[in-house]
Amino acid sequence: MEQWPSHMKYVLDGMIWPEGDYVFHRRICTPTLLVHGLRDNKVSLMQECHMERTMMKAFLEAIPMAGHSPMTECPQQLNHMIHCFINL
Repeated sequence: MEQWPSHMKYVLDGMIWPEGDYVFHRRICTPTLLVHGLRDNKVSLMQECHMERTMMKAFLEAIPMAGHSPMTECPQQLNHMIHCFINL
């Protein structure tokens, strides 16, 4: 059996957000950048748009060539988006 890198347990543990419902996200008032890879087969663009509408100060950006992990698939484009968001 192939063993996962040690950090993967924490990544997978972080994917379970029982409190992550509409009420929880509606209370977030900190400006938040949402980044969606258009090739993501786990989270749909429709779900991301719903999240953007739910959070008070969310900004949604899309990366056409990325899937679920834009930080590894398109790091330069993601870094540019983060840089622009921080310097608003």
